[in-house]
Amino acid sequence: MSENNGYIKIHRKILEWEWYDDNNTYRLFTHCLLRANWKSGSWHGIKYNAGEFITSLPTLAKETHLSVSQVRVALNHLKMTGEVTDRRHGNARIITVVKWYNYQLDDRPADRPVTDQSQNDDRPVTADEEVKNIRKKEYISHEGNLFGVYHNVRLTDDEMQELINQYPNDYQDMIENLSTYMRSHGKIYEDHFATMMRWKHEDEEKAKQKTDTKTKRRNLIEEIRNA
Repeated sequence: MSENNGYIKIHRKILEWEWYDDNNTYRLFTHCLLRANWKSGSWHGIKYNAGEFITSLPTLAKETHLSVSQVRVALNHLKMTGEVTDRRHGNARIITVVKWYNYQLDDRPADRPVTDQSQNDDRPVTADEEVKNIRKKEYISHEGNLFGVYHNVRLTDDEMQELINQYPNDYQDMIENLSTYMRSHGKIYEDHFATMMRWKHEDEEKAKQKTDTKTKRRNLIEEIRNA
């Protein structure tokens, strides 16, 4: 499922991480970072999102050369402090690295400006392209981390945690939907968190209206039958 090419990045501040001196927990966490898929997909009919992978405790034990009990304890440590979450699907276990995108390699320095055209392109920049480049610069200057399959959804740590808290089963799909929509339609939104929350609210309202309509229709049928 996960590919063996590419890199992850680990900041030196991990030296201050509370589980850094716990060899088993640190080993399992780095293993999760390396095993996590870089895009959504499915395996044997089980769907997974970017930052997730499908495994089991015995498999993790074999891959990390730890015992099953050691893996279980280390996994509980990571879940307790919010590094990962997991959910069961039959005998399989789907593990999610909560801030997986923070560990993905970005070769562009954070303070490097976006150029108006490539060094090898002498073609003049059109007015439309100039506007897009200005908007892109403004977009990149916003605070937060990049999420989504196209790395274009920007969220702060607090916003990401709020999404997880409110929609633990849907937040990944919400991010991927916005990421794909912006990429395919060339859209740029000022506030990605607010956009996802608005879309979710609208979806919930539509679902509620659909349910209410079905309920009214069912009640009407019952009234006719009982008349």
